[in-house]
Amino acid sequence: MGIEQVGVMEFFREHVDSALCNQKVPAAELTVFYLVQLLKKFVNPHEDPRYRNDPLVIALKRAAVVAISNYERRRLFREIGDRALFITGFFEGRLNRSFVNPEYYIGFGEEAYQYLSNDKEDMLSEIFTDLSKRFAVYSDVLSEVRDRTNCWTNKELIRLYEKWLKTKSPGMVDILVERGFPLQTLKARPRLQ
Repeated sequence: MGIEQVGVMEFFREHVDSALCNQKVPAAELTVFYLVQLLKKFVNPHEDPRYRNDPLVIALKRAAVVAISNYERRRLFREIGDRALFITGFFEGRLNRSFVNPEYYIGFGEEAYQYLSNDKEDMLSEIFTDLSKRFAVYSDVLSEVRDRTNCWTNKELIRLYEKWLKTKSPGMVDILVERGFPLQTLKARPRLQ
């Protein structure tokens, strides 16, 4: 593993750990490692030449219907789960403004990881069970990683503030303050009717 790759891994590990802590999400060490690896994979998607940009429904059809080996089927289901988790974590705002809502991707991701969790001989079975059962939770963790690592426009900052108004997440308060949002505004937030 090159120095640059180790740097990326450490960078994501720090942010994943911070997001898990802020959101009070207990996670097994192997699940944390899996999330870090997932982020690394999508930062450098060309690292895996099998990575495809097919819509998830096409990938699911290929995995469920086409006569392929069990190994290839599991690889496709893992790709579906990973892509769905990354998309919901990093692009939730865009999904809310598109024809395909986050629930579409959440459903695909949960089902893909559930399929993978059924093979108890797979060393990653427990990780896939956790990812399937708490898909939305881990999506929120990745969303916080995105929020902490992304460059912000005023429009994105307002979007995050609106999200905070709905969720009251303490982790989002930290991000808003880091991005220059006045803390007194967050303490004296208007009551929602």
